[in-house]
Amino acid sequence: MDTTQAVVTVSVAVVGWAATHFFAMRLNRETERRKSRVEFLIKTYKRITELRVFAAQFDGESIARFLCDIATDIELQGTKRQTELTAQAVTDILHSGSLAALDALASNLLDDLRENLKLPKVERQASVFGYAKPTHKA
Repeated sequence: MDTTQAVVTVSVAVVGWAATHFFAMRLNRETERRKSRVEFLIKTYKRITELRVFAAQFDGESIARFLCDIATDIELQGTKRQTELTAQAVTDILHSGSLAALDALASNLLDDLRENLKLPKVERQASVFGYAKPTHKA
């Protein structure tokens, strides 16, 4: 009887350890993915804002390098919608010089970042210096 109890106790302990280890590893992977995603969103958002603010000072080569870096990052870690917005932004910038699609992409990235950080969305509108609070008419 004592041997049976010992075997059952050891078996329960081993199963408990294995289950705990499995769930801890899964949680660790999810945490690392979230951390990587947040870092990606912050970096990409900052680069888009930098491009938006300083586009007039950049030459074509610098803008192309920024766009390549942004597009590559978004293709690797962005959502389907973010890749669509990136493609539209690249097309618009290269063909007409318009930054409007870049603003839509930055807004999407900001929303995604705030969601990942469990922060409420903020309403923003494009301005010369990235984003500014909407103006309210009295």
